Amino acid sequence: MKILIVTASFPRHEDDIEGNFIYSRVLELIKENDVTVLKPNICLKKSLKVIKDKDYYLRGIGEKKVAVQVVNVIRIPNSYRMIGLKRRIQKGLRINKYDLIHCHFAWNAVEAVEVANDIGIPCVVTYHGSDIHTFPMKHKNFLKQTKAVLNTANVNIFVSGYLKKQADLMAGYNKKSYIIHNGINEDFFIDVKKVDKEGDLFKIVFIGRLNKIKRVKYLPSILKKVLEKGINAELHIIGEGDEKQIIQENAENLGIRDRINFYGKVENKKIPEIIKDMSCLLIISKNEGWPCVILEAQACGLPVVGTNNGGIPEAVGKGGIIVSDEDIVNNVSLALVDLYNNPMDRKEISNNAQQFSWKNIVKKEIEVYKELVK
Repeated sequence: MKILIVTASFPRHEDDIEGNFIYSRVLELIKENDVTVLKPNICLKKSLKVIKDKDYYLRGIGEKKVAVQVVNVIRIPNSYRMIGLKRRIQKGLRINKYDLIHCHFAWNAVEAVEVANDIGIPCVVTYHGSDIHTFPMKHKNFLKQTKAVLNTANVNIFVSGYLKKQADLMAGYNKKSYIIHNGINEDFFIDVKKVDKEGDLFKIVFIGRLNKIKRVKYLPSILKKVLEKGINAELHIIGEGDEKQIIQENAENLGIRDRINFYGKVENKKIPEIIKDMSCLLIISKNEGWPCVILEAQACGLPVVGTNNGGIPEAVGKGGIIVSDEDIVNNVSLALVDLYNNPMDRKEISNNAQQFSWKNIVKKEIEVYKELVK
């Protein structure tokens, strides 16, 4: 099967974490399919500088590499439309005769869906989170274009049930849709200990961007509450972002700066080695579509403490504790204390995560493809 993947979120090199969840999909797909990635690059930046990119290849399977074709585009203000993308898709379809197009994120699908409908080939769109729960609320054009994509794509795929419900409320469409989650790289499935030993140092880890939607400013206060319960705890933070200084200042004011370790931005393949000896993952975001970090942590045997927002409860499942979003510092700290006093079976958590291997996830996507092109 010849497949065109359209996405602006894709790694520029193998250690780049941008769009690695789509790269992982492609690595599975190319085992038995002919796959090309078309990557729009918005070349006119806010500074009005023009920065163009060019085609490149990434590591594939064996001698088969991942071909990434870059199309330099100009995005129309307050719109998902990108000047230059539609013509490039049309050209690619004429030359390569693809069987179908698969777009990731609504903003990469506006032109692709139109071209696919004009030519008469199937177009699949996968929605990952902010393209449903955030950006359509920021401007009426984003909302209008998202609804148009939802209603004209042949198949819509959502990475969580939560996102599908949000899309149903937004567009009220009757199109065929599926829930197919993001997966986990094999690197995260490691040999794990059964349970934490009583008296072990309680290592809480946060992984993600340090921004407002992740609500990282509360992390020091949560840790302080746990320490006040007499638990020997530390907080380990993997990631970078604008809120880092706020975390540091809050930690200093609470007198617990020495209990917090910052790792900065870490390559995805190095994370399992760092977190394998951690006690649990903490995720307190205001909203999430399908947080891959939860499944990656669980694959390493970590239980998760998370808030009941977006796709977090769905991803955590039985591998952790979900708490109310109200009185967040108190509720989360109590859940962490409970987890310390009542450790979960780490091997069982890791085994349950096996269902989300990329092999299993992509198998479901290929079944959708076959239905469309039969």
